[in-house]
Amino acid sequence: MITMHQKKRTPIRSIVATLVLMGGILLALLPATPAAATTMQYSGSVGGVYEYKVQGMHYNSCPNQAYTCENPRIYVPAPYIYRAPALSGNQTILHMTNLYRLINGAWVVVDTHSELRTLRAGTTGGYVRAEDFYQGQTGAFRIIVAISWLNPAQTRILGTRYVIYSQLGDYQCVGRSTAQCSAGNGYVFL
Repeated sequence: MITMHQKKRTPIRSIVATLVLMGGILLALLPATPAAATTMQYSGSVGGVYEYKVQGMHYNSCPNQAYTCENPRIYVPAPYIYRAPALSGNQTILHMTNLYRLINGAWVVVDTHSELRTLRAGTTGGYVRAEDFYQGQTGAFRIIVAISWLNPAQTRILGTRYVIYSQLGDYQCVGRSTAQCSAGNGYVFL
């Protein structure tokens, strides 16, 4: 026979435990809000987008040599894409991330990553993949993300949203690199 001994909770411990549980439930029910101050433009029927700050850092591009040749790396964390209200069935998401570099005073696209993802019926949305851009030259970089909601056959665009990382606070420098990194107003310099 197994005997279990249970400690009696004091009233204060019970109240604290209840408040912690209720706070956790409340946080889970709160809608997500963008972490950065991005500019968003859209057309048609679109869902919401929960975006994170773009991270600038350096990577060691020389094997077997610690911190001797570092190149810029721009990391865009995986955004959460909410379903568009125009279609209750499956939806296809076209997620495209463009990396711009400031060249002779103009922002020029230097790299693009894209993917298709299906949001299943009955879900609120889903994450698309994070993007990593490894660059061979230093400079000022900017990100613009385009998200299109399509019908499952990909024959009709329900709507498109552009997330333009052009505000102060949209970029951050991370990592322990000795190379230069500065987050500016709408760009990261690496």
